[in-house]
Amino acid sequence: MISCKAITIHECQQAAKILSEAWQGDFSHWIPRETTDLMTIESCEEIWKRILANTEMKSMGVFRTDELVGTLVYGPPRELKDFECEIYSMIVRREYRGTGMGKRLFLMAMEAIRSQGLTKVYLNCISENASALSFYQSLGGQDLSQKVERKSYSEVRLQWDFS
Repeated sequence: MISCKAITIHECQQAAKILSEAWQGDFSHWIPRETTDLMTIESCEEIWKRILANTEMKSMGVFRTDELVGTLVYGPPRELKDFECEIYSMIVRREYRGTGMGKRLFLMAMEAIRSQGLTKVYLNCISENASALSFYQSLGGQDLSQKVERKSYSEVRLQWDFS
């Protein structure tokens, strides 16, 4: 059975494992190893504890029975203050990509965002992550034509406007 719901402290370890695997696997193609290697399960568990303790951040997960297979975190914009919401992170375990789990999670999160009366949403996506860019564009993401230069990689900004 597939379901989407808020992530709780009970799923913190599963969420930490997903985050660590993504950083040490996928993200290591674009972000230097000395950074990705710091994202151990233990450090990711601390990150998830901070996310869950922050009342401004919202987290959702997609579950296969009781197994957490994808996470999404959103909240107030950190950089673009003319937007109402930023999606900070979305990660689906590699073996579940292409199964519709990510789409289900993303659409459920967007429904929750809209139900809060928020209409302007954006996210940053690593420029070289072609599959993620294609995924977000297939779900209506519009390129803001803003390239964000980070220390060792660049990101593209995508937006959704429900007004």
